[in-house]
Amino acid sequence: MEVISHLKLNKKQKFGKKIENAKLLVFDFDGTIVNLNCDWKGLKEELTSLCLNEYKLKIGFSCLNKGLMQIMRKLSPQERKRIYRIIERYELEGVENISPIQPVIDFIKKNNHKAKAILSSNTRKAIIAGLKSLKLKSCFGLIVGRKEVKNQKPHPEGFYRIMDYFKLQPYEAVFIGDGDIDFVLGRKVGVPTFDVREIAML
Repeated sequence: MEVISHLKLNKKQKFGKKIENAKLLVFDFDGTIVNLNCDWKGLKEELTSLCLNEYKLKIGFSCLNKGLMQIMRKLSPQERKRIYRIIERYELEGVENISPIQPVIDFIKKNNHKAKAILSSNTRKAIIAGLKSLKLKSCFGLIVGRKEVKNQKPHPEGFYRIMDYFKLQPYEAVFIGDGDIDFVLGRKVGVPTFDVREIAML
């Protein structure tokens, strides 16, 4: 038990030190700051039906992002816009039932003096609506959502856009997320990356 407690203490100290030294905090959105509570099953079924019946594409959406990566390069700009509008509709419905992740909300407010950004696969419109509902919109200097980049996480495009905007290097930031792709991205770009659950340790 003493060894486990010591390891937890070291991890807490490491996280705290990184946060203290960071010039920028970058967050994922759904699953990190809030739970959107979207009808993901309904969304996947609608996209599967649309792709099969109208675009003649048999795509599996068991993982939404992987399914989208398969189809986006095969669709015209207008067809992609239609897909985005469908996703946005479901996410905005999810905002109506949003569940804030309170330790993260408290953490964001506590670190109000630090620059902050969001890098998410959610649509920017849904992210902004969610932040406004929690009175957190003013806390973030930049929001990079699904439609703002050609390549989704774990591709580094969105993260480098944030670095360019703030004129910083990855080692000067901290990335906080909840999924494997967040950690894959973190390793790719060399940014210290932490699981959202570690915030509760601070």
